[in-house]
Amino acid sequence: MSLAGSAASLLLSGLAGSLWLLPVARALAGLFGGSIAAAQAYIADVTTPGERAKYMGLLGASIGLGFVFGPALGSLLARFGFGAAAFAAAGLAAANLLFAFFRLPETRSVEARRRAHARVDWSNFTDALRHPSIGRLLAATFLSTLAFVAMEATFALLGEARLGLDASRLGFVFAYVGVVMVIVQGGLVGRLAPRFGERALATAGALVMAASLGALPLAPSIWMALVPLAGLAVGQ
Repeated sequence: MSLAGSAASLLLSGLAGSLWLLPVARALAGLFGGSIAAAQAYIADVTTPGERAKYMGLLGASIGLGFVFGPALGSLLARFGFGAAAFAAAGLAAANLLFAFFRLPETRSVEARRRAHARVDWSNFTDALRHPSIGRLLAATFLSTLAFVAMEATFALLGEARLGLDASRLGFVFAYVGVVMVIVQGGLVGRLAPRFGERALATAGALVMAASLGALPLAPSIWMALVPLAGLAVGQ
């Protein structure tokens, strides 16, 4: 369902010919933006607690690869307008949907799914917030995601106004961020988690993110900005 909604929202984004239709398309993307959470739950189902950090790190590395190839593809398509990049992304989401539908096996048995009584209401959310560990983890995840996405949404404007970045060069900057994310999440997280623990890694990541976000607006050139951008990718 998430992948189908993503494909539809990206298609609508490419077709949007007015300002009001574009937020509708992006709101549709948010409404069906649950594929990463489902992927994380899938990994939790098929791994043991001891190896879970490693494979969650590999999931993060795959997201980092998306940051590498997605912006690079977008920068190449920028000459054809925003619609071309949106249609290409819609095609990738549709291909992902077909793969998941025909090739991805269910991790839970029919009996387990029959016993499950998931309710979509606010009581589940408030119960999670009251939990001493889960509530703090949700709050921390919200704040770190808010910080990263705030940078992601505004860096294009900063890069254009102060650093002279056009759409093509901006795409390659984000690809650079993706390369760093792949190296850290694919190669380092799985090795560091058993040694230092997830709590220490998360704390260090938050501190590195904060320092990098504070330094990024002070960079006088794109070459100087690459250092805090790398720190931001490492922290994330």
